[in-house]
Amino acid sequence: MGCDTRWVAVSEQEELDQLAQRFLTLAGAEFQSLPLYDALARGMAIRPDLLRHLLAARPGQRRPNLMLAALHDLALRNPESDCGLLFPTCGGSVGAVGQQGTRIDPVRAAADLIDAHTEDFEGLIATRSIQTNEPNRSALWMLASRWAAADLPKVPVSVVELGASGGINLLFDHYHCQFGQDYLGDPAASVRLSCELSGNAPSLLSLPAPDIASRVGIDITPVDLSDPNERRWLKACVWAEQTLRHERFDAAADAVSRTPPKVVRDDLVDGLSDLIDDLPHDSHLLVLNSWVLTYVERSRRAALLPILSLAAKDRPVTWVSAEAQGVVEWVPTPDSFDTQAEHLAESRGDTVIGVSTWRNGVQSVALGGHCHGHCAWVDWKLDAPLGEPPSSDLTRH
Repeated sequence: MGCDTRWVAVSEQEELDQLAQRFLTLAGAEFQSLPLYDALARGMAIRPDLLRHLLAARPGQRRPNLMLAALHDLALRNPESDCGLLFPTCGGSVGAVGQQGTRIDPVRAAADLIDAHTEDFEGLIATRSIQTNEPNRSALWMLASRWAAADLPKVPVSVVELGASGGINLLFDHYHCQFGQDYLGDPAASVRLSCELSGNAPSLLSLPAPDIASRVGIDITPVDLSDPNERRWLKACVWAEQTLRHERFDAAADAVSRTPPKVVRDDLVDGLSDLIDDLPHDSHLLVLNSWVLTYVERSRRAALLPILSLAAKDRPVTWVSAEAQGVVEWVPTPDSFDTQAEHLAESRGDTVIGVSTWRNGVQSVALGGHCHGHCAWVDWKLDAPLGEPPSSDLTRH
């Protein structure tokens, strides 16, 4: 019994050390221009009492972003607290003066808020997951969907998004996106995106938009954006100091609330086959995922490939994946990445675009390019669709 106790203690300490390093890495990579989040991340890294809350998270969710989102959610619920006075989304700002008349220390304020609402905080950590519905990722789907449909211009597309969360990016073709001097989408759209292009990405702007016959998402815990509590959680997943991102999120959440796309509640691996069976069989299946598979156990990610290979026996299929480097094993990469390197890539915000196509049942894979984690820029490498020319029976006139 004594050995078991010592083993648990050592294992917990090792995990706390790893979590501390992830907070520091995230701060160094992403928070240079976000003073509140930088202070919180660096301060939490040296507070084992705070880090320990994160051990209650579900497998794959023990990430700094989850703890910061849970704190943000508490602040949104308690804007009058010292912590709330620091968050721009609550009307506050870094350097605010607290109720005691002194400048608020972010980490102390966070600890005080967590102590005052421990049950709520631990409930969020234990039951929630990072479901960042970043609208600007729709810029990539605007481009990638055009590329995917280029060799099948007359075949309608069925869009499936893995880990769709609230479904914001399922409506990618409803938004307006500025690409330098060019744009795609309705100039009058309420959701305004922007993205810088490099590589072969500018050539995609001239391709026609696909005919989308159906669209559906799959998520183990889909978010109903008409529910104020659910919407608040998604907002909490967006870093509070990034005002433009919150403006986009608010506009997109309003748009989705008016015309919500279908999001099926199911495991994105176990439920995918049944979801595909319900789609039009004469359509081109376009599967999209962005920053979701990193939260799926590595051994389970591999099951997606045979599912889509089976679906490709009677229809064309394209899979576009945007994840941290090393997350999706079939995506060509010059190096192999272990789990530790995967977490490092996530913290740095590295995003690799992988493309797999099945035409006439034959699979081709390629590195599509790279992009910013929130698609502030996209560097697209491919200049032509992969795979064999389509058979005549795939083209619907």
